[in-house]
Amino acid sequence: MQKNILIPLSIIIASAVIGGVLIFSGGDENNSLGVNTAQANLRKVDLEIKNMFCVGCSASVVNSVKALPGVVEADADPSTDSGWIIYDGEQITKEEIILASIFQSYPARILDDQVYSDSVEVGQSQTIPPEIEQKLNLLAQKLQERGVKLEQFLQDELDEAISGGYWGKVDNILNNFLRTYEQN
Repeated sequence: MQKNILIPLSIIIASAVIGGVLIFSGGDENNSLGVNTAQANLRKVDLEIKNMFCVGCSASVVNSVKALPGVVEADADPSTDSGWIIYDGEQITKEEIILASIFQSYPARILDDQVYSDSVEVGQSQTIPPEIEQKLNLLAQKLQERGVKLEQFLQDELDEAISGGYWGKVDNILNNFLRTYEQN
């Protein structure tokens, strides 16, 4: 190997090793969103959310809210017109959350707001709960019976929720799909 390639290659390898150590060491107590869950002023607000008709509506609300600074986790269920948001009260208020632009299309009303004491571990469980597994099998059976393939964006949404361990979201998605197939 040429000498002039060894120096840049050594720098790249050293940077990768140092970066990997920093990423995987868990040296700080921050979660993937940069919120210190050990010392944060975490709160959970329950909302009534109107105009959500499908999984896509729910995903729009959740993704928009999770992009707000200080929001740690969120979920929304179009079948119950409800949702919840876990947020750091030192970074954002519940009033600021419901003033987010997404809530112009999906009006929200605060139902409850309380201190959130559980630990926040995004994607904490990779074991599929039995009731979710049963619903997945039922959906697969219904799709196979009708010779239908799940639309790609819906499959992606479901895969993302499963891989992240967001079982409430997976359950909402599956319930909506199964309800659709029961109606047809």
